[in-house]
Amino acid sequence: CGFILKILPLNGGGLGGGVDSGGRRGTVQRRQRAAIEMITGLRPGRILDAGSGGEAIGRALKEGGFSVFPIDLFEAPFLKETFVRADMNRPLPFAANVFDYVLCSETLQYLDSHALVFKEFERVLKKNGQIILSTPNVLSANSRFYFFQRGWFPHFKPFRTVDENKGWDMAVYNPISLVEIIGYMKKNGFEMRALKASRLKA
Repeated sequence: CGFILKILPLNGGGLGGGVDSGGRRGTVQRRQRAAIEMITGLRPGRILDAGSGGEAIGRALKEGGFSVFPIDLFEAPFLKETFVRADMNRPLPFAANVFDYVLCSETLQYLDSHALVFKEFERVLKKNGQIILSTPNVLSANSRFYFFQRGWFPHFKPFRTVDENKGWDMAVYNPISLVEIIGYMKKNGFEMRALKASRLKA
């Protein structure tokens, strides 16, 4: 099995988090485009959209010939016939060896059990399947300096005013580094096929 990974910047808004001059909608759209770019060129097959959120990615995948199975805890996308509402901190509600791909875009940082989710990705993938990930880069110099000053990474403040009426307010902020991702992947028998970065900075 292989995995393709894209590291997105944390600082200054943009793809990795926060609101830049284009506003939150623009930031979300750029994240979605980054995820779609990683899929471009892959042979269509059954894909688990893990942490699907909105409909843009699922729609693009379906138009590209993929059979899309979105899973999310809070939002139901437009693919309601295959959508599964589930908590990714628990075992995934799918049989083993059923997907050609797992796409996990901007989701890992909201999960509190990274070891379990990577183990589950390996379980549901077919032999020679692929995982496509995108996640904020917490190892950049800017991000590390921010952590040194405050004790948490940009956009991942560990304590918040909780509003029980907003599902996302209950999310666990648990950013994961490239080093940790590679460790989990190797432990579960994956090898890196590609590593991409957007707006690469020190």
